[in-house]
Amino acid sequence: MNENDDTKLLYKIPIIIYILTAIVFLLIFCICIILVLFLVFGQQLIYIL
Repeated sequence: MNENDDTKLLYKIPIIIYILTAIVFLLIFCICIILVLFLVFGQQLIYIL
C-alpha cells in the first residue's frame, strides 16, 4: 500500500508543476500582450494629440 501511495504522489507532483508553469507562462504572455497594446495605443494617442 505504501509503495502505491508513493507512486501516486510521484505521478501527481509533475502534473502540479506542469499546471503551475502553464499558469506562469500564460500570465507572462498576457502581460506582454498588454504591454504591446499599451505601447501601440499610446503611440496612436500621441499622434492624435
